[in-house]
Amino acid sequence: MGSLRKERNKWAHGIIHFKQEKRGKKVKFQSYLNWINHKGEEKETKLTNPYFDDLTNKFTTNKKFLVKILVKRKLLPKKYSV
Repeated sequence: MGSLRKERNKWAHGIIHFKQEKRGKKVKFQSYLNWINHKGEEKETKLTNPYFDDLTNKFTTNKKFLVKILVKRKLLPKKYSV
């Protein structure tokens, strides 16, 4: 869950911007997320399909974990078991 909290903070306090990048003979716009980390350093993440795939995996993993806990504590019915 810590990794999701970090991602949330990047998006909540970051800025999306675009850079022109040459790909072969074409120039494309690539999106980036800029944010300031807890040490006050500026950081940048290139927003690519693998980045979003990893983010989706983090959400899925955390959802499974939370559902398992809620089913075990009987706050959700067993049909939610993953």
